[in-house]
Amino acid sequence: MNVPSTLRVLQCRRALLILWFSLLLILVPQTATVAQREKAPSNNSTPARSTIRGRLIFADSERPVRRAKVQLRKDLKSDSRKITFTNKNGEFVFQAVPEGTYYVDVDAPGVLSLTSGFSFSNFGYSFDGSVLRQITVDGLKDIKTEIRVERGATINGRISYADGEPATLARIVLYKQKGDSFAPLFVGGPDSIIHTDDRGAYRVEGLPPGKYLVGAVENHSGADGVRRDETLVTAYHPAATDARHAEVISVEPGSEVLDVDIKFDQPQLQLFGTLTWKKDDQPVKGAAILLRRKNDPQMDLNRAQLVRALTPDDLDLDNLGAMMREVFFFSLTNMNSPRIEINENGRWGFTDLSPGTYQILVTAPLRKSDTAQPKKDPKEIGGFGSPPSDFDNGAVSASVEVTLEEENVDDFSIKLSEGASVSGTVTIEGVDPEVRPVWLTAVNSNVKSVVDFPERVNKDGTFSFRSVPAGLLRFDITDSIHYYIRSMTGRGRDLLSDPLPVEDGEQVTGIRIVLGRDLARVAGQVVAAGAGPGAGGASVVFFPVDKEKWELRSAVALERADAAGRFSLILPPGEYFALAWSIADEPTVPVQSYVLQHIATARKILLQPGENRPLEIPITIDPKETPQP
Repeated sequence: MNVPSTLRVLQCRRALLILWFSLLLILVPQTATVAQREKAPSNNSTPARSTIRGRLIFADSERPVRRAKVQLRKDLKSDSRKITFTNKNGEFVFQAVPEGTYYVDVDAPGVLSLTSGFSFSNFGYSFDGSVLRQITVDGLKDIKTEIRVERGATINGRISYADGEPATLARIVLYKQKGDSFAPLFVGGPDSIIHTDDRGAYRVEGLPPGKYLVGAVENHSGADGVRRDETLVTAYHPAATDARHAEVISVEPGSEVLDVDIKFDQPQLQLFGTLTWKKDDQPVKGAAILLRRKNDPQMDLNRAQLVRALTPDDLDLDNLGAMMREVFFFSLTNMNSPRIEINENGRWGFTDLSPGTYQILVTAPLRKSDTAQPKKDPKEIGGFGSPPSDFDNGAVSASVEVTLEEENVDDFSIKLSEGASVSGTVTIEGVDPEVRPVWLTAVNSNVKSVVDFPERVNKDGTFSFRSVPAGLLRFDITDSIHYYIRSMTGRGRDLLSDPLPVEDGEQVTGIRIVLGRDLARVAGQVVAAGAGPGAGGASVVFFPVDKEKWELRSAVALERADAAGRFSLILPPGEYFALAWSIADEPTVPVQSYVLQHIATARKILLQPGENRPLEIPITIDPKETPQP
């Protein structure tokens, strides 16, 4: 399963999303109909003569699972190694299987599988642990196996308007409870759409057990078909426009829940306004605005980390490719947040809104007069020679809130500040800066943005952010595979520990960043305690013992182990807390909070510059949660 920066990305957003949806064959489980498709093993010396003969049966009836697709995967972010299909007796065969441990993924209507219901976390894809089935071969001997498949739950209902007429082609949205909150659940893959029929009826099958919120998005495109429009959820079951007032639906394995109906009967309001520059009240041109309902479930993820977690190890992305993936996943994880572009007069507007509090996220190109620096050579922006855009001069972001009550809001004014400018130098110890491009980010955690715009360091080692939001800024590098931040200073502060305070209109100079290249490497395996098998799909985290560095993305490492429990990390030298947990025990709180709660049991690891450290991490796994064929 496969699932920084030109500043022209927002202007090309639609084209990028079309491109990335077309590349979902790389990003999500394949639906190819060619049996026995094989990815060549990376190590030519690995034996590949094993044959797997198996049979799929339903766990409740022990009857065969007929005509199901069966796939072998080494990990949860890469393409299938092999694909085949069961016959009328539920039997399947894989031939010439290389040595290794694999996930056996079963895809059939109504059963629990990797595509029947998943969400996202900072480790990539997040699944119900019961869908992971493993098998190990030595590449020489043949084996036989029988795999028991669980049936998923089913939710049925009808969507209608206040007068009882059916809401046809309405899109169904599911949120699954995780801890104290709910997160979007994707059923059938990110590009799959569940919608109502001509009578307003819908059916969702193959759901993992748990608690759900069920919402629906009204179709605004008539008979042209159902699209994954960037549109707010119209209502939740039974007739709530706010997720806080929705009724929670509980399902058990194999259960069927009926009459989960939704009524569209709330008043529809509109929100219109203007976007102007705070400096002189001139209209902002070329900006993009995103709208979120404040209390709707959201995925609070580090987008850069998510991209790394979902990018196959053998897929080499340049800076533009990484940012395109970030834009794609931002769109996917904000699929129920509408976006618009403002007109030449700075006017913008949203319609068909229900009462509630909304967040408005703005990203706009800097005015050409706001920067005296020349435009960059397009060839230096991500390595591509495409024409310059309005965003080539820089971008500025802002976020505000607005509450709609009983009446329309027709003139909501947003004043956009040009922010501050920050410049400095980057020095790479022991290497010329021209060897590999370096990109920096400057982030204010209190300002939400559509995308974080990295700045490329010039060939002479200088850099300049022409616009950063006022407040407390943290700087980081985007490439944590080849470099790490050895030191970072400015205004007499150690910026590795303390953020940099800036105010609107300030011109901050003299930031000095020193990068090191003597990174440490940790490769090992997560195993079940007591010399048990490898813990396939386990999560591994390394957090610096110095908690002041926890806000530095490049100083923290997170990875999901492969089917055999193996992992590999690249880290700055230093002392770390190392933790791991099984896929069935994923935290229901943010990772930082989880690490704080478990520091007493964390293993301390001291990594020397340039060290290659083998490591085995034992974790406790409930036997019933251990993935089995």
